[in-house]
Amino acid sequence: MKSQRQRMIIVALFTCLLVIVANAEHLFQKVATSYYTMNADFIAYPDDKMTIFAREDYADVAAQLITLREQVQQQTQTLLPVEEEHELTVLLLDERDERYAQYLQHNTIGIYFPALNTMMIDSTNKKTVTHTFVHEYAHYLVDQQLEPLIIDEEALPDWFHEGVANYIEFRILNALPFTFSRFEALPYADLWHQTYENAHSIYHQGFYTIARLVHEHGDTIIGDIMRETNETRVFQRGFAYATNANLQRFHEQFIYKQEVVDTLFSTVRTKPEQAQQYLTVQQQKNNLLNQYSDDYLFAQIALAVKAHDDAKINTLLQDYAYLLDRPSIYLRLAELLIWYDESLAQTLLAEGKEVSDMTERPSYEAQMTTLLEQKHHHVLP
Repeated sequence: MKSQRQRMIIVALFTCLLVIVANAEHLFQKVATSYYTMNADFIAYPDDKMTIFAREDYADVAAQLITLREQVQQQTQTLLPVEEEHELTVLLLDERDERYAQYLQHNTIGIYFPALNTMMIDSTNKKTVTHTFVHEYAHYLVDQQLEPLIIDEEALPDWFHEGVANYIEFRILNALPFTFSRFEALPYADLWHQTYENAHSIYHQGFYTIARLVHEHGDTIIGDIMRETNETRVFQRGFAYATNANLQRFHEQFIYKQEVVDTLFSTVRTKPEQAQQYLTVQQQKNNLLNQYSDDYLFAQIALAVKAHDDAKINTLLQDYAYLLDRPSIYLRLAELLIWYDESLAQTLLAEGKEVSDMTERPSYEAQMTTLLEQKHHHVLP
């Protein structure tokens, strides 16, 4: 009898433990949320699908994020049939909050906890908050799509997750978050699997891969790949069924297309008389990443400079305005244009200074000064 009672106690304790574990994450979220609800320094900004907790001096940012939420949902809906089943908690934190040091201080500007339906964003730099929110909210929406598919998050490689989030960010904010990083940087042996020595490769390559897939197959390709992966349980097979292409072959073609852009840019510099013919041939073969490549823009502007085509230069700058979100882009454009139209180059340099943040500005101003001195002293860059 005693032995039976002991077994019953053990079973009861084990059952309680399972219940505690099963509800621990939910309880953690409630505790975290209640902390900010009761914290007088934070104000709750509720929306029908999420609640933002932020200090009063971030009220304008919170209002902007609430407006952005619906846009992100609409853009994601064009790629995936998502349903927002859970209410999201968004915490805008800076160095005044203890959780900032715990989660965000070390090179992390945002993080989303799927099991907790909670997002933490570094609000120290107001310029980056909108980008980070769009990116992390896209992760949240994709996570909602994984639930009805009964697909393990790890079945999809990291570059796919980050690529979709970055692509949605691009479509919402009309700005590329990164310069292009060539595909050779990815270790090919593990077929773009889960982890890489250089974590930034996941973001860089993922964005351009997703952008290329959508360009070639249409918006529905992302959902198709996820559904086929769910059916086959293997990402490579799901990719092949959805795209009718081998992942290895797709990878090789992408490298080749980027090499075409590299060749075009170098040809403009060394053999400008041959560059236009090369450009035309590669356009006909659809071998150019013309929608997204910095180098493609620079090559076209260089050709327009050679042809003294002012209208073409202005049209290109307008058409590729979405690239003009990084100081390095303005410096490279000014370098191309300063010998042709110094006034335009000066305008671009001034705009580049405006988009640089406080940490980038000293370096940017030094490079800008060097470029102008080269021009005034007739030193070719």
